[in-house]
Amino acid sequence: MLREATELALVDLTRMTIRAGMKAGHVYGPEKIDQALDNFFTSPNLTALREIALRQGAPPGSPGVQEVVVVAIGAKQSAARLIRRGGQLASRLHAALHVVTICGPRITPEQLRLLDTYGALTLALGGPVRGAGRRGRGGR
Repeated sequence: MLREATELALVDLTRMTIRAGMKAGHVYGPEKIDQALDNFFTSPNLTALREIALRQGAPPGSPGVQEVVVVAIGAKQSAARLIRRGGQLASRLHAALHVVTICGPRITPEQLRLLDTYGALTLALGGPVRGAGRRGRGGR
């Protein structure tokens, strides 16, 4: 079925999010949850499954396929780490890096400084920066 698909969207969730969903009973019934988490859906296995999904989604060199790693950030200190991780992933997959900033209508001068710094970091890693929700500061 995957080979016949004309379009594929990969939703990349963290290991913690997947495991939390499983613990909440979104995947298996209560009698199977612990067994699944302890035996198959371990953190190392979920990391390996993620890599397989990324590679199966668009094998490198596929005609007409352009892989893109999209990182959505806010004006927070943790965003630099997300941008760097996205840049590393994009480099490994030979994909483009796109960073989208998501902010509310009011931005402090400190938040504005952070966004400018993150914009420069993104450009240094070869990616464009787009803004969403920033009044008076459209995408760059």
